[in-house]
Amino acid sequence: MNASLELKRDIFDKLITACGSLKKQYVDGTDITSKDTEQFVDLLNQIFGDKVCVDFVFTENIDNVLFGVFVNPTVTNIDLMNILIESDDMEFDRYMVEIDSKIVTILDPVEIAAYLVEDISNTMSSDAIKELRAYIDALLVAEDTAIDIRNSINYNAILIFAIKSTLYKITSLLYKVDNSEYVGKNEYAVAFDTHDDLMIAIDKIKTNTFGTDIDVSKKDLSQLQWAMMIYREMGREYKDAINTLQTAKPLTGSRLLRNEIDKTVKALNRAASESITESASLLNEAKMSIFKSLKQNGLRSLEDALFEYKVRIKNCNDPEEAMFIMRGINSNIMILEDYVGNTPGLSEAERERWLLDIEEYRKLRLELAQKKFNKPTFFGIDYSQLDYLDRKRDIITPNGYTAADLV
Repeated sequence: MNASLELKRDIFDKLITACGSLKKQYVDGTDITSKDTEQFVDLLNQIFGDKVCVDFVFTENIDNVLFGVFVNPTVTNIDLMNILIESDDMEFDRYMVEIDSKIVTILDPVEIAAYLVEDISNTMSSDAIKELRAYIDALLVAEDTAIDIRNSINYNAILIFAIKSTLYKITSLLYKVDNSEYVGKNEYAVAFDTHDDLMIAIDKIKTNTFGTDIDVSKKDLSQLQWAMMIYREMGREYKDAINTLQTAKPLTGSRLLRNEIDKTVKALNRAASESITESASLLNEAKMSIFKSLKQNGLRSLEDALFEYKVRIKNCNDPEEAMFIMRGINSNIMILEDYVGNTPGLSEAERERWLLDIEEYRKLRLELAQKKFNKPTFFGIDYSQLDYLDRKRDIITPNGYTAADLV
């Protein structure tokens, strides 16, 4: 262990002590105030030097399902565009974290500290964004659609809410209780040697559900699929979206998640009454300038790239490479559809040309989605099973999702 990690090990020991004090206060019935939680912000900022914890929340959760630890990253409009469009690695740099009183009662201090570090590290990692993008790409294939960049800017709130909810399902220790091979693999867990503590925590969580079952199968595409269906039909569906969110609010014990629901409802009401907000308009102009450059200088290269993608797909034997190719294809479809749909004065001949290219890209996307690999696909997303999602699409409408799917 190098000097920096050795120092952080000392800080982690202080975090264990702080968790012990928190547990004792709660068990003894002493009120836990913001003063008691301030030390957690300081300790976490020392452990995660490049990630800023802006708040640490302790929530007494009596009547709702255990939520464990909820890490709530700050997701800006620019972050959203990067998630939807780009392929380069990215990470969030600010977050709030909330801890459930239920885990404080059943876990020992070292297990609580290990749990906090595990979920924060995983949520704020580039791997979490990679997996999130993989889910988004999977849905685009299953729905045979593309991101409508203008619509996603206007109604960014619904997508940001779904991104945060999905990240929680991707990274939370709760949803690894039956898939423990991925537990304790991040650099902090390795440095602090917390794997065994996390496994003990998982065993305790399995046997202490407080009369409520944790549905680990809900690490799925429900939130994203719901949000992407809603945003494509927001003018018609926004009232149903708001009703679903408001119904979901009392189903979660997380204060931060309830706050996110309130923010999303407020943003949807505002967006529905305005054609576009000023901030979104500015962001739209910034992103559209990128598209303008692509359209002027790169459209022909997108056309030329069709042959390259055909060759790469034919020779692709690696799931991770397949994910990279899939993201490139989805981005090219998005750019071409944006160009065809939003370029005034486009001749019919040119329009037909680009529509044919879009159709060719869609065929390549489907070919890649159906390709078989000798090992599991990246992050466990099996593109060969996307016909299942396609069947779900036939029977599920935006109104068919329940509020429980969103929490």
